[in-house]
Amino acid sequence: MGRIPNDFGNLSSLLYLDLSANSLAGSIPTTIGNLRNLQRFNLSNNKLTGFIGDHIRKLQHLGDIYLGRNQLSGSLPNCLGNITILREIHLGSNKLSSNIPPSLGNILDLVVLDLSSNNMAGSLPLEIGNLKAATLIDLSMNKFSNRIPREIGGLQNLAHLSLRHNKLQGAIPDSHGRFGIPRSFS
Repeated sequence: MGRIPNDFGNLSSLLYLDLSANSLAGSIPTTIGNLRNLQRFNLSNNKLTGFIGDHIRKLQHLGDIYLGRNQLSGSLPNCLGNITILREIHLGSNKLSSNIPPSLGNILDLVVLDLSSNNMAGSLPLEIGNLKAATLIDLSMNKFSNRIPREIGGLQNLAHLSLRHNKLQGAIPDSHGRFGIPRSFS
């Protein structure tokens, strides 16, 4: 098992970083924040541990982040919502905890949000209704509780919504006939 070298932070012209499906262990180096031009960041299918640090806020050109199928823990950084050009967030199959920060509602062009198979808890934020471009939201296999926000009913582009295996309760939000229902709902 190898680690991601701190020297990767010196590759300041790097646009795409794909180290997926290796046996990388350890944490994501803070020097990744130096890759200011990075547009796609893929470290999925490794054995990475530790937190997704606040250094990620420096990646203002980031469009896609793939960190799924690791062993990352801690909370989802609030600063992720400041990278407003993000289009895809894939963080499923980790050990992330806490809640979804309301700041994720700032990412208006987000198409995919996958936080499935983590240990996330708390209520779903009302700001999830701001994700009007979303076609896929997968929050399954967590510990989310309370009601499903009615704002989800206004996500007209949503084709796949999975909330299965949580502790959610109450009625499924009514879209008042204005929008179509997701093609896939679980």
